Amino acid sequence: MAAVFTAASFLAIFPRADYPHLMLMMPVFLVVGTWLLATVAGKLIDSCRLGRLAVRTATIGGLFATVGLPAVMLVTGDRIVSTLPHFRGPFVRPDFEQAALRQAGQLRAVSSEDQLFLLMPQAGFYYLVAGIRNPTPFDYPLVTAFGLTGEDAVVAAIKNGHISRVCWEYWPWVLRPARLEQFVATWLRPGPKVGQCTLYLR
Repeated sequence: MAAVFTAASFLAIFPRADYPHLMLMMPVFLVVGTWLLATVAGKLIDSCRLGRLAVRTATIGGLFATVGLPAVMLVTGDRIVSTLPHFRGPFVRPDFEQAALRQAGQLRAVSSEDQLFLLMPQAGFYYLVAGIRNPTPFDYPLVTAFGLTGEDAVVAAIKNGHISRVCWEYWPWVLRPARLEQFVATWLRPGPKVGQCTLYLR
């Protein structure tokens, strides 16, 4: 049963088995690994003094890594408690929060009548932090999110004026929406730089 549960959870990393998706699997592996340790190797560990010592050491080390280390980072100022809208609470670097707030303010300043489309890797994040309404159903502008017709739908929205502005940050990744990027580059005119992205206008 544990193997079926792990296998089903493992499927969640697809279609992109990258670092963020693999990190979401770590709690599942931890739970299943703990269960295996308790049921399969439990008797061996109980009968071995060295095994018990290893388990206790690993537990103490794990507790320090999850509780003590973040506390040290807060005390030293290496991390702060995030105050970003919709992302309050997690520990973040101070420079990251300042940069995110600065970028969000710049995006708000150029957004017009909810017609700004963010063509950048952190689009979903900045829609929330900046309080900008996404004019499309696509929060993460990659070919895997657009599906078969998504890029064409965004192109049509730009042509008919539903989207009047695109803030585009080029990133050389195999999953970037190259067809949509080509359309933005040829159909819209480049405007000012807005933090990490460049504003393109009709």
